Amino acid sequence: MKKYLFITITLLLFSLSSFSRVFRVGYNGTPLKGVDFTSITEANDSAKVGDTIQIYGFQSGSINKRLVILGFGYKFNDHPGLQSNPGIATNEINNPSYASIYFDPGSDSSIIEGCQISTYIASNKVIIRRCYAGQVYLRDDLVSIQDFKMYSCYGMSISDYSRVGGGQHKFASKNIQIFNCAGGQLTLNSSESQSSGVLINCNDFYPYANDKPKILMKNCILNVGGSLQQFTSGNNNTIYDNNIFVYPEPTPTLPGSNNKYSQLNDSIFIPNPNPGISDENQYQLRPNSPAKDFGIDLSGKPTDCGIFGGELAYRYKIGGQPAIPAFYKLSAPTNSASSNPYNITVSVRSNN
Repeated sequence: MKKYLFITITLLLFSLSSFSRVFRVGYNGTPLKGVDFTSITEANDSAKVGDTIQIYGFQSGSINKRLVILGFGYKFNDHPGLQSNPGIATNEINNPSYASIYFDPGSDSSIIEGCQISTYIASNKVIIRRCYAGQVYLRDDLVSIQDFKMYSCYGMSISDYSRVGGGQHKFASKNIQIFNCAGGQLTLNSSESQSSGVLINCNDFYPYANDKPKILMKNCILNVGGSLQQFTSGNNNTIYDNNIFVYPEPTPTLPGSNNKYSQLNDSIFIPNPNPGISDENQYQLRPNSPAKDFGIDLSGKPTDCGIFGGELAYRYKIGGQPAIPAFYKLSAPTNSASSNPYNITVSVRSNN
């Protein structure tokens, strides 16, 4: 009863808030006709523009219209209390949603959120947010990818398709926007100087060393293995502003202004609460960190460097839960109570 009420209330909330339908893929409860499907492609075929597809477990497929792909978040075991109250037994939604998905032509302005992903993009204005540990391939062999945006993601990288598919670079990837992401790499078409993008308020996320696109790297903190020259050599079209580097200043100095070099890692971050584990909390800044108020936001005001600073809408959210309320607990006197009124308590948390 509890599980079904959770799903019913959640679906009702989605419907009332967005005036769109919600389809489920991979739900392991009793299927509902017209609601539950076995693949993303099947759900896409029944969906209309603006509808939502909710992902359970590992799912794959393609979409060719503007849709919202929604998972439950990730790494719940590392962040107890995100989906349920501490002490409440875990349930099926504590398993991450994994989507292997193609954004085919026609899927412009689609959104995917709260998933571990691997994806191919052949449309414009796609948004990936609060996702984890995936690879994004831009189909520059098919179309010019424009206005792609990714923010509040962890352990994800972006590259043009020909790096893995063997196809030819034909089109530029323009205005690729990466905000508040950690642990990744941006690899745009090395033969196309018209490609462009930004990396803003990221941690350990860098443009590939030998590419030629026009890139702005701003308000970032770079502290990964190797040397600064390894990440910046050959980036003649990359501009670096207001970044924090643990590496010494290179010769010649990087294009751009107001960067800090040779910063000690221990002076930047609070000690990782989970030593030896790759965890988003390792990027929390010390109160007196050199990254505090060293960045400049889009309005020109000081802001912290790294994933927890910058624009409020893009700031990193631990665990990647989608920006919707989560109902996590139902309390009822008994399943067979006959009192009138019959009192129940529903616990909900906001993930905005």
